[in-house]
Amino acid sequence: MNKIFVLIFSLVFIITSCIDIKKNPSNTSRTIIEISSKDYYKQYLENDITLHLSNDNEKMTGTFHVIDNNILKEVMILNNGLLNETNKIFYPNGSLAQETNYRKGIIFGEEKFYYKTGELKSTRKYSNNKKIGETVYYEKDGSLSPKYDDIDGNLYKDGVLIGEEYEFNHIEKGKLSVIKIYEGDGSKKVKIIMAMQESGDLGSNLIFILDEKHKIIDTINPEKNPEKFMILSQKIGLNLME
Repeated sequence: MNKIFVLIFSLVFIITSCIDIKKNPSNTSRTIIEISSKDYYKQYLENDITLHLSNDNEKMTGTFHVIDNNILKEVMILNNGLLNETNKIFYPNGSLAQETNYRKGIIFGEEKFYYKTGELKSTRKYSNNKKIGETVYYEKDGSLSPKYDDIDGNLYKDGVLIGEEYEFNHIEKGKLSVIKIYEGDGSKKVKIIMAMQESGDLGSNLIFILDEKHKIIDTINPEKNPEKFMILSQKIGLNLME
C-alpha cells in the first residue's frame, strides 16, 4: 500500500487531556505506567522513531497505558525509547482497533486491524519495517473484501483505479507526498486530494487537503482533532480504523 496511506492508517487517534504521570522509567517489568497523550512525544530520526517523556525528555522504558478522559487509547511496550513486542490501539468504545508487533522499534510479523465490533478487518505482514505481500481485507462475516492493489504508486480496487500518489513542490510547504482519491466508478472523478510533507518534522502528522490546483484548503491534525480525521478517513473509503 502507498506510503502516505500507511502513514495515515497508522496514526494514533489521540484526544488530548491531562492525567498525572506515574513515572517509573527504570522499571522493565510488567508494572503498568499510566500516562496521557500529553505526557510523551515522538522524536523522528532518519531510521528510527523514539518516544520520550515530556517532563524530562527521557527515553521511555516499560509498559505504558495511554489514557485520555478516562479512556484507554493505546498500550505501548518500550525499551530505551523503542517500541517492542505487541502494541495495541483501542477505539473510544474500548474495543481493540489495531495490533502491531515491534522489535527494537522495527515493525515485523503480522499487523492486524479490527472493526469496532471486534471482527478482524485486515492484515498485512512486515519484515524489517517493510511491508511484504498484499494487505488482506475482510468483511465482518469473515469473507474477503474487494481486492486492493498498489501498482507503481497507483491504488486499484478490484482492478479499478481509485487513487494515485505523486510528489508536488508546494510554494509554502515544500515537497509534498500527494494522494488523489477518485470516486471508484472508473470515471476518474476526484473525490478528495490530500497530502503530507515529504521531508521535515513528520511528528506533526499534519494532513493537508488540496483543491485541484494544489492550493491548501484545509489542514487536519489527527492528534488534536481525531473526530475530523475520522470523517476524512471515512470519506476516503479505506478507513482501516473504522
